[in-house]
Amino acid sequence: MTRQQSWSCRAAQAVQRVQAAHRRDEKTSEAEYLRFAKGFPALVHNSGLCQALAFALAKKRRGYAEDLAYTLGLSLSAEELLELSRTASAASYLRLSREVLAASSWLKRYAEALLKDDEQNQEGEEP
Repeated sequence: MTRQQSWSCRAAQAVQRVQAAHRRDEKTSEAEYLRFAKGFPALVHNSGLCQALAFALAKKRRGYAEDLAYTLGLSLSAEELLELSRTASAASYLRLSREVLAASSWLKRYAEALLKDDEQNQEGEEP
């Protein structure tokens, strides 16, 4: 399987997870999931993978972290993904970081396309 074929499969996994996000976690609204999905790739770039995942878990975004693991093709919980990033060798950490950035970009794209943002809804309403 080529890298492109692999990511096509992962894109399908990402869209499934984003579509199910608001049904799975009733405490997190679509707008909150969308905002977090938009900001997560930058968070990984600025702070690093381990810190970004720790932040996600601290801010009760476990569902997003599990969606990320699923999109990566890993059958891990959010905590296990954090532990994997924490204990990985330098080379494995860099590879995992690149893969997470790619997966989080897919989640971001589909969240922007499929989920409702409360601010957009308010701006688009007629007075």
